[in-house]
Amino acid sequence: PWTTVRDAIADLPEPEGVNVRQESPPLGLHFHRNPTLLSQNRYRAIPQEGMNRFDLQRLAPELTPDCWIRKEKGGTDLFGRLWWDRPAFTIRTEFYKPEKGRYLHPVQHRPITHREAARLQSFPDSFRFTGSKIEIARQIGNAVPPLLAARVAASIAKLLEQRKTTE
Repeated sequence: PWTTVRDAIADLPEPEGVNVRQESPPLGLHFHRNPTLLSQNRYRAIPQEGMNRFDLQRLAPELTPDCWIRKEKGGTDLFGRLWWDRPAFTIRTEFYKPEKGRYLHPVQHRPITHREAARLQSFPDSFRFTGSKIEIARQIGNAVPPLLAARVAASIAKLLEQRKTTE
């Protein structure tokens, strides 16, 4: 079974501030960006789950970057909204930039937070990240999701144990 976006992040309150805060988990990493008015208008122009840059171009061409208008094919996850009841897409190092992938919150008009990205990667809230916002984002995006790593490790351990008993 998979974890949906709703399972992972629906219990979090609205993010506060624009920096890492000295608060107990999960709130210390639950902050937002300070988007421009243009970015905020773009977020609002594609309000439904699963929408993306092609919907932005269709619904609000005046808000669509020229480079996206010229590129008629390509990634459908760019500037995309996550779906509540599906697994998240791959979390990359610049998940806080919705133009880099499907990183808009399913219903709130904003990109996902560092805490949300960490949860989508299966990091427990107790895991401690260190460094600047960008360094923490790289740690989250470059990581093998901990639950995936645990499953791979368990499979390897089982194979090694089987091999040991047959020798």
